[in-house]
Amino acid sequence: MYNFIAIHPAGLGDTLEDLILFKAILKSNENIKIHYICNYFSKELIDISNVRPLYTHPINKKRKININNIKEIISCPKNADLAYVFPGMNLKKIGPLKYFLYPKKYIGALLDYPVRNLKHIIPKNNMFDKVHYGLSGYQRLKLNKYYLSKYMEIGKLDFNILNNEKILNDNLIEDFNSKESYIVIHIGSSHEYPIRSLGVKKWQQLINEIIQHYSLKVVFVGDPNEVVIINKIINSIDSNNVINLAGKTSIKQLAKLILNAKIVISSDSGPGQIAGIMKKKQIMLFGPTKHTLANPINTNCIKIYRQYECSPCYESVDYYNCPYDSKCLNEISIESIFESIALVAKTNFIKTIIDGDFVERCFSD
Repeated sequence: MYNFIAIHPAGLGDTLEDLILFKAILKSNENIKIHYICNYFSKELIDISNVRPLYTHPINKKRKININNIKEIISCPKNADLAYVFPGMNLKKIGPLKYFLYPKKYIGALLDYPVRNLKHIIPKNNMFDKVHYGLSGYQRLKLNKYYLSKYMEIGKLDFNILNNEKILNDNLIEDFNSKESYIVIHIGSSHEYPIRSLGVKKWQQLINEIIQHYSLKVVFVGDPNEVVIINKIINSIDSNNVINLAGKTSIKQLAKLILNAKIVISSDSGPGQIAGIMKKKQIMLFGPTKHTLANPINTNCIKIYRQYECSPCYESVDYYNCPYDSKCLNEISIESIFESIALVAKTNFIKTIIDGDFVERCFSD
């Protein structure tokens, strides 16, 4: 039996891509056990997936990986054939796990970002048996497939990982009529780091345009940290067609909301990645993260981004304290987003530039 420890306590979008990868690995290898060190909320997402068998070791997100949750980590088998730290993790901090797990091979990977962004997370020599880096132009999921294929057989990626029957059996929020036509919006921000989102005024302008031109309800989703900002957005909008469900849904309910939506608009975020897996019509906004690395593998998705010398800044100091007023997102035109709602349905549309914004269809290859 080949024991594989996958170390990736990250966000919802990362978990979805990991599950796609795990399904391809399990299909190609009969004698393999995957032990997944993940975030605590990943368990709920795994429960509505069809990826089996998978052995989970959930970490409390508030604590992250440290001595306080070492019990969850050491529940993984010792001397596993491979432990792989997924790109996006701080390899310098994760490195010492090697001495708790003692895997035969301890492998790390870095995202396709400039070294200036990643230098503070690059580990010291000999902490890992191998650190993979330098494969540019690959979407994040395909990057991981390429690196892991050096250690095990991985078949064709299968994006059919969510069990719609389980999702649809779950009730939605009380007093919400899911039979009405609606659009889902995830601003991708929080009270602490409003760094992957448009500003409040921009969202207000967009919502007013949507309400004026479409017979759709607008449903905001997100975590409890986003409630305050969303309320600021909708308080000045005079309409009963705008609903704030942030902090009110389970992950299963969130998935059902997205599954039944006409279109999803989001930043590079977990709800946006769920929409991508479901092949929903969607628009995804990119700023500090790299669009070629994180865009959904979904031909029904249009991505919008700007190009500046400072971007992408993810994993750099500027990411948390932008000296340029987050212009990569704040300068995205509302007209670009609004026009993209119509462009999604035009299957012959590939790319254009609107008001200085790059507007492109995502592809599966």
